[in-house]
Formats: sequence, C-alpha cells, structure tokens
Amino acid sequence: MKRIIAILSLLAALSFSLRAQELFPAADTLLPAQVDSTLLGIDPLSLMGPSITVNQSPQMKRALSLYIINNSARTLQGYRIRVYFGNDQAARARSESIAAYIRSTFPEVAVYRTYEKPNFKVVVGDFRTRDEALGLYTRLKQIYPTAFIIKETINYPR
Repeated sequence: MKRIIAILSLLAALSFSLRAQELFPAADTLLPAQVDSTLLGIDPLSLMGPSITVNQSPQMKRALSLYIINNSARTLQGYRIRVYFGNDQAARARSESIAAYIRSTFPEVAVYRTYEKPNFKVVVGDFRTRDEALGLYTRLKQIYPTAFIIKETINYPR
C-alpha cells in the first residue's frame, strides 16, 4: 500500500512539473516585450469610452503624467521625410525658407533643419512606421518633387 501511494505521489509530482513547464517556459525561450506604437502619445484612460468611469486618485494621475514627461526625451527608430538636401551657396537661405514654409503650412508636424558639413538638410516628421509617413509624403511630394522617406532616429512621439 505504501508503494502504491509513493508511486501515485511521484506521478502527481511529475505531472505537475510538466504542467508547470508548459505554463512557465524557461527564461531563454521568452521573447522581449514589444512597445505597442499605436498607443504612444494617447491617454490610455481615454480609450475606455464614455460608459466607463475610472475613479483614480490625483496622485496616480500625476505619477502617470510624470512618467510620460520623463520619457519624452527618449528616441527610437522611425521615419522622416527629407524635403531638402543641398550644399551650394544659397543652400543655407533655401533650407531656412523651406523649413519656415513647412512650419507655417503644416504646424502639427515637427520640422528639423540640420547642417552636416557641407550639406544643409530639412527633414519633416517623427513617424513610427513608413505607412504613417506616406500620408504626409504624398502631400509634400506635390510641393517638393525630390522629397523621399528616410529611416532615422526620431523623437519619442508625444
């Protein structure tokens, strides 16, 4: 009788061990966490809809706001649209006028004007995906036919 109980206990422990391995894989088989870029810059509580009420302390709301502010200096790989690239004598003035025009025409989009010896560059936007950049690209391509989408380190979306 003792042998039967011991064998049953051993089988139960083995069964539990196998089940635990299915539920909790080894650390080397786990994939790294991915950031869902579709929700970046959006208040998560606003996604719940009008029928749901969240009772939250002001300290918690403040902590979430501080977290967002503290991470706003982060960068990530994304896309921008290069609308100008030049190194002639008028390149500086031309890049300034292009940047000013885009800022006034598309105020919701970030415009970056840089100088990397000997070239002046004007790039537009902070897009996480190429598809996001295509919307503005088609509008800018009508004004600047030489515009193209480039992969670049972008600022963390706000």
